[in-house]
Parts: sequence; structure tokens; C-alpha cells
Amino acid sequence: MVAKMLNSVNIRRGYSNRLVMEEYLHNSKVHVRSKVRYFPLIKGRLDEKRRTLFRSTCFGPWLDITYVDNDETLVHHMLEKQLTSDDKHYDLSLVYHVNGHLLHFGRREFQLITGFRFGTPTLRGFRTGPFNFRDRVFPDKIGEHLRNIDLLSLIEDDEAFSKISDEDAIRACLLLALEVIFMGRELISVVADPLVRMVDSIETWNDFPWGEHIWRTLYDVILNVNSFQSDAFHKGLNMNPKFQPSYSLGGFILAFKIWILEASMQSARWWTKAPDVLPRAVAWTKKLPFEANLYFGELFPKGEKSLYELYPSRAESACESFRRSVKFFNWYVPRPAPVAEVGLVEEYFRKRSEARKKMVAEDAEEAAENHSHMRTVSIMERLEIIQEMCGSLLKLPAEVESLKGRVHRLESVIHIMTRKRRAGDTVQNGNKVEQKCLPDSKKGRVDCESNVPTDVANEYCTNLNDDFLDLFDVPIQQTRKYVVRHHDEPWQKAFGSGLQDVKVEALSDDDVEQHIDLWVMYMWHFRPNNADWSMVSCYFLTILLQGSMPLFYATNEVYGYAWADVERVFIPINEPFTHWSLAVFYIQTGEVVFYDSGETYDVEYREWYFTMRRCLRENLPFILKETCVFEKKGIEPATYRISFRHVTHIPKQGGVFGDCGIFLCIFLYRLAYGIPLVMDDSIQTALAYREALIRFYFKHKICCP
Repeated sequence: MVAKMLNSVNIRRGYSNRLVMEEYLHNSKVHVRSKVRYFPLIKGRLDEKRRTLFRSTCFGPWLDITYVDNDETLVHHMLEKQLTSDDKHYDLSLVYHVNGHLLHFGRREFQLITGFRFGTPTLRGFRTGPFNFRDRVFPDKIGEHLRNIDLLSLIEDDEAFSKISDEDAIRACLLLALEVIFMGRELISVVADPLVRMVDSIETWNDFPWGEHIWRTLYDVILNVNSFQSDAFHKGLNMNPKFQPSYSLGGFILAFKIWILEASMQSARWWTKAPDVLPRAVAWTKKLPFEANLYFGELFPKGEKSLYELYPSRAESACESFRRSVKFFNWYVPRPAPVAEVGLVEEYFRKRSEARKKMVAEDAEEAAENHSHMRTVSIMERLEIIQEMCGSLLKLPAEVESLKGRVHRLESVIHIMTRKRRAGDTVQNGNKVEQKCLPDSKKGRVDCESNVPTDVANEYCTNLNDDFLDLFDVPIQQTRKYVVRHHDEPWQKAFGSGLQDVKVEALSDDDVEQHIDLWVMYMWHFRPNNADWSMVSCYFLTILLQGSMPLFYATNEVYGYAWADVERVFIPINEPFTHWSLAVFYIQTGEVVFYDSGETYDVEYREWYFTMRRCLRENLPFILKETCVFEKKGIEPATYRISFRHVTHIPKQGGVFGDCGIFLCIFLYRLAYGIPLVMDDSIQTALAYREALIRFYFKHKICCP
């Protein structure tokens, strides 16, 4: 008897707790991210010509919307009435039970309310390609993602918005309306790259099935939202008894709100609908305040008929978007429900998570036990510990500088050891076969008779320095094959004789890195004291792209001149295994000028070059700041910006020989010494440079594979 009484009391208590929880959730706060109020803002920023252009797009009718209130409380009360949808009913219409009425909200209702066309949405054709719109309107965002806040800032800026073309102004408004209003995304969110590419063609944009695209986002947001939030609220209350339930909704919630008004037979008491206005969402306005907490039940009185389904009017049936959407509805197959479990993998991660939680709990227990046995540390002991830490921190900068020097020396040692090892292989192969220095007229090449020295990697000898110095002083001589006119080239006298007897063997781009690095070293060796340039090795950009910061290139640790002492810096650019070019960084202006002997583009869209530009834009100012270049040159860091430019009217390489590395050497020398880049025949000039380099490397046994 007593047990039955206790059981009855527990049942009543559980029922009472459930009622309290339902009442608690009923008063939840809702935040709707969709900002429909931006439509009046867009309309106010457009003049008559631009308004006409916007009205000709698929989003045009929304420009005249006046009822922009999301009515969060009304939306929340309806979401509470949603029947839970399981996986078998995924992607079907959502059902709401209100005072005995079963209301349906699905694709057909959404189409009648918004007027958007339904179809199969695919962005596959816009996953690659140039960003013409972004590069035209946002030149400072080249190589970066476009965000919604950038679009809003442009529209609110009178001067900038008036300078762009009318079509680009409409494109910016279309992107902002889609992302912030119809999709309900945050202003800091990134605009998807395919959308940025698509908006460049307004005709393609108008023909896209935005109904299905926007509906899917809204459906996933409001599906079973009440049950999800209920679980979150229970957890919040367990952690904090004063927890205030609230949640945020993305997607186009306004369409859901208008559907509530369309489905109710009592909505005319608080709202007014203008006749013959399409789409339906634009036709509604509010005439009296509506308190959802008090009057929601009166929208759907018990026993009174409601509009369980919406039907098109004659005007709507005649619309092209409706007729094409009906065809899509007739053959559409619902999507499968998202997979919540991934089998053994999910089970593995679940067990690992439980084990990790157990270990954390044990560690916390052990720490608490140790804490109970800890003795009290005196103030003097704490002071000694702090002093020791400060002493270590004072030593840190000196240790960092020492490590930088060690890294550079280690890099040099590795390069020299690599060359010696490769040169040693050449010596072993050369000792196996007796070679004679006799001309072979049949093969058209010169065979060497002398034995290769045992240390052929010693390219830093005095004689080699003298020969390389001659490269800058003596013009290349005319040979029977190639002729270079009008200016001097950096080659020695020996190159002038017998070039016709040398067989030109191509130095491929894959093997040219060490040749270019050697070229940089000797350019530094013979640099005039009054020159205004500095130069970095081939590894500078590679180190930057790997996330390191080679500040020693900008100081006088590696070379004799720091960036603070010059006006420009030469940076070899290497797209791995593909192409070489040259960048000249003008420190005072922040401009990076590219000299590229290959194909260039007015608007850069190649992925690697985007990454390279982003790397330079982010890291060059940091290097200037850390090496005190800003301070020494009197440059304001807050307003300093990196910009990029291609030089177009320069010699170009041929399509057969792969001369990009050769042209890099030419550009480095001529720009450093103020020699014009004009050539009578760029291909013949590059071949002459190849011959001279081959003879120079062969003479001094420089092993660059």
C-alpha cells in the first residue's frame, strides 16, 4: 500500500517536472540570423538605373519588401508544435500539430511564398576558374577569400560604390542578399568561391534553381529543432540553475513566418495582405502588434478550418518559375537521411573518448591528492623562482640570434657537402675510363684527356673568382651560331672562342636551382658598394611557404648589407618542378614587381601563385618590422600594404627549351646593373647564355646536376 502511494507521488512529481520544463522551454529566446532589413538598405543605396537593373534579376521583387520583422517569438511557438521527423521521413514536408490542426510545410509551400524556381542545384561548373568580379571590385582581396562584411562595406561606402560599374554594383547586392538574407549567414562568413565566380554572369545567376538551394538550408535548420534544443537546455540547467534557454536559427526564416500567416484563417486580424502581389512574402504587412505568447492559439482555434495546404492562384500558375518547379516536384526523389554513425570508426573514436575522459578524471584526482599534501611556499622562495625565470628570458634573445646563425651555417655546409658528394661520384666515374682531350668531329663534342681533380667541388678558389669577375666585364663574342648585339653581357673572354665546337646540352628547370643559387652568390661577391639592391637565395620563398621566418636574409648576418640599407630586394620565385621567375620588392612603396619570361595573366587565378602572393603579403611586413626596417626608413607600419604588378613588355622564353632559369639569371644581372632588357632575339640570347654557362661550369668542374 505504501509502495503504491510512493509510486503515485513519483508519477505526479515527474509529470509536474515535465510541465515546468515545457513552460521553461516555451519562454526561450530565439535569434534569427537572416537580416531581411538589408533589402531597404540595398534599395536606398541604388539609384533609379540600378534599381531597374536589380528588378530584372531573379531577386528583383524582394527590393520592394516592407515587412522585414522576423517575429522570432511567433516562429518559436510554431517550431514547438513540430512533430518529430525520423530518418524514414527525411526530406519530406514538415508537419505541425496546432490545436488539433495538422499543417504541412514543404517545398511547394516554400515555392509559393518565395517565388523561387526549384530544380537540381549544382555548382560543379564554378569550382575552378578566375575570380573576375572579386579582382575587379576588390583588388585588395586578390588571393584572399571574399567575406560578407566586405560586400556590406562596399555598399555602404558612397564613394567606392559609385565608382564601380552598374553591373558590378548589382552583383555585389545579389551576393549580399543571397548570403546574409536568404541563407542567413553571419557577416564574417566567407562567400563560397563558386558563388563569386557565378555572379560574374548575371544570366547564369538568374537561371540557377535558388529555391532548392535555399530550401535545403532552411529545412536542415528547422528540422527537429525543438527536440535538439530541449536536450541542450537540460544540459545547461544541470550546469547552471539560472540558465536562460536561447538558440540561433540560420536559413530564410521569413518564409517560414509568412507560411504561418498563410495557413491561418485569423491572420487578417493583425496583418494585411495586398492582392495580386507576387511573391506572397512581399505582399504582407503588419497593421497591429501581435503578442505571440498571448494570441498564438487564436491563430488556429480548435474546430475551425485552416489552410492545410496552399494552392497557386492563376497568376502564380502562369509563372515560368512555378511551372518548371512543378516538373521538378513530380519526379523528385527525397534525399537520404544523413548518416549519424560511421560503423567501426565511430565506435573506435567513442571508446577513445571515454578512455581519455577516464584518464583526465584520474589525473585530476591525483592532482587533488597531491595538492592536499603540498607545503606552503614562502614569499621569498616565490621571488627567487620569478628572478630565475626573468634571467632565463633575458638570455633568450641572444640564444635565438645564435641559433639563426647556426641554421644559416648548417644550410651552407649541407649545400657544400651535397656538391662534394655529387662531385665525388663524377671523379669515380671519370677514373674508370681513360679520357683524352681530342676533338671528335663525328660526335661534335670535346672529350677531356686530363684526370679530374680529387676535390672538384672547390668552386670557391681564387682563379674561379677572377674568371667570374670577367663575366661582368667582357662582352660575349659573336659565334657562328648565335649573335647578341647592342649591349655587353657578363661573360669572360674564353667564352668567345670555340663556342661552335661545344654541344649545347639543356640545363633543365628541375636541375637549375643550384646554378641559380651559385649565380646569386657571385652577384653578391661582386656587388658594388654603392648599389641600391639586396638579393636572397632560392630558398628564401621556400622557407617562407613552409611556415618559417628567415629573418637573417634581411639583416647583415648572411650578406654584407641589410634590407634597411637598400631600396629594393631581388627574390627568385620557383613554382616547384614547373617554372622560375623573378620578383623585385621595393621596400619604400611595398610594391612587388614580377619579371616572368613565361605566360602571365592580367588577373591571376593560378592556385600556387595565389598562395605565393598571400605568403609574401603576410610575411614581408613582418620581416620589415622584426628587422627594424620600418623604424630605420621612417615607414608607418599601420598603413603599409603589399601590392603586386606584372611587367609585360619584357623578353619571353621559347616554348621548347625551358629557359626560365636562364632568363632569371639575365633579369637578375641586367636589373642589378641598370642594363635594358631589350633583346633582338630572346631565344638566341638564352642559347648563348646556356653555352657560356656550360663552358664556365665545365672549366671549373662545378658539379650542378
